[in-house]
Amino acid sequence: MYTLSLVRASSLWLVVSLGVGGLVACGGTGGSEANLSGAAGKVGRGGKGGASDKGGSDGGVAGESGQEGGANPGGSSGFPGGAGGSPAGSGGSSSGSGGSTAGLGGSDAAGSGGSNAGSGGTSAGSGGTSAGSGGTSAGSGGSEAGVGGTGGSFAGSGGSDAGSGGGGQPFCAGDSNIDNDGDGFTEADGDCNDCDPNANPGAIDIITYNPDGTPADVQADEDCDGSPTLPGQDTCDQNLAIDSNEALHGAFAMDICKVAQGNSWGILKAEYVTIDNQPLSPNGHLGHGLLTKFGSGTFPQRGASMFVISSGTARAPGDPDYASPGGFTQGSQASHPPGFPLESPSCPGVKTGNPYDSVALRLTLRAPTNAKSFSFKFRFFTYEYPKYICSQFNDFFAVLMDPPPPDVNQLNKNITFDSQKNPVSVNNAFLEVCTPGTHKGKFFPCPSGTGDLQGTGFETGGATVWLQTQANVAPGSTFTLTFTAYDSGDPVLDSTGIVDDFRWSAEPAQGGTSTGKP
Repeated sequence: MYTLSLVRASSLWLVVSLGVGGLVACGGTGGSEANLSGAAGKVGRGGKGGASDKGGSDGGVAGESGQEGGANPGGSSGFPGGAGGSPAGSGGSSSGSGGSTAGLGGSDAAGSGGSNAGSGGTSAGSGGTSAGSGGTSAGSGGSEAGVGGTGGSFAGSGGSDAGSGGGGQPFCAGDSNIDNDGDGFTEADGDCNDCDPNANPGAIDIITYNPDGTPADVQADEDCDGSPTLPGQDTCDQNLAIDSNEALHGAFAMDICKVAQGNSWGILKAEYVTIDNQPLSPNGHLGHGLLTKFGSGTFPQRGASMFVISSGTARAPGDPDYASPGGFTQGSQASHPPGFPLESPSCPGVKTGNPYDSVALRLTLRAPTNAKSFSFKFRFFTYEYPKYICSQFNDFFAVLMDPPPPDVNQLNKNITFDSQKNPVSVNNAFLEVCTPGTHKGKFFPCPSGTGDLQGTGFETGGATVWLQTQANVAPGSTFTLTFTAYDSGDPVLDSTGIVDDFRWSAEPAQGGTSTGKP
């Protein structure tokens, strides 16, 4: 959410007042009863100050009641005016330049800076609450008089109703063909707020939430389409066919909904390929699916569907074309992507085998102009656990980003990794849904039990809980995301990844993968 408040003054008020002892023009720099020479009844100079001249109440600088800063100088009558103050004087609270009643800081009248007049006071003047430069009521001086004031609410610069910075057009408005906020869009291009670089046709409506997780009552129209996106309106995965070969539907299932048009954000390209960028084998298309549930414990995290990718069949028992992950092969081989395989430090001396049955969804995306990061959730299921822990059969689920963020390995470009930078694989520490045990010297406590394995075909295997990956992105940039799963060492025992709840964020992220637990 972004708010920009700007004000501009548009008028000056001028009031000529007559003091008790003299005529004060334009606010007067002195008291109402004396001028700078102390002669009662003389005309004040005008402008800065209150109702009385700068001097005594009965005399001027050398008047009867005191000099500049005296106890009564400054007089108490006349219409206050001048440049800024709360009752009077330049910043004084009561009088003179430190006096108690009037003068350059008088409380009831003149001086630059008093409460009703002068510069810097609370009711008038520059910085005053009622007038002055920054004041709320009038003039660069008195609350009712003064030379218009630089900052009153009805006059002067900085006022709330007028003056320079008042409630008129903001400073960045102007020629509709000029990009005032530097976001790449002008008003002529459809920029609905050319003072805010986060609002333009290339942005996304980012739904904001309260601390308790509920959506905020007010949402912003950041993409300038005329209305904000409300919770529940940011999904596009209803009624997707489980066996759709349309790669765009894979993006829709994980809640990436917008296809880029012109220079707007969204999906530029979507395709199914192998991890080394070859066409899928005839059985390869069974390795992707759009599911509304997976077994008894895995359901969409947002919307109606999830994207499923597998080195076997991306199906659960009972789904069309399902085959057990304990023996299905797609019939393809591939090369490791650059920087792979990534060996697990907890399995020293073990070398991962060559890839088999790889399936990849490759998306080319343009980020919204107000997005600094994105996130998605995923789960990983493998049939290799527990028998083939720390072996060459180290199946992978990976998401590669190109170009990669600065905090990611620039060679392998993998953004799904644990705190030790290990990729998500059979040997990863994220395996928590399983039967506890020590395998090849590595202990798996399996704190989440085996309930979520039921009905998946992986009942004797292992899985992660829902994990979340976050990665930073340059606003408005173009990049590719490759979601892939593949067997290692042989094509027999399979592994599956499930992806959902892709979101853009206007905040930078701490990259990596986490369980979301404290």
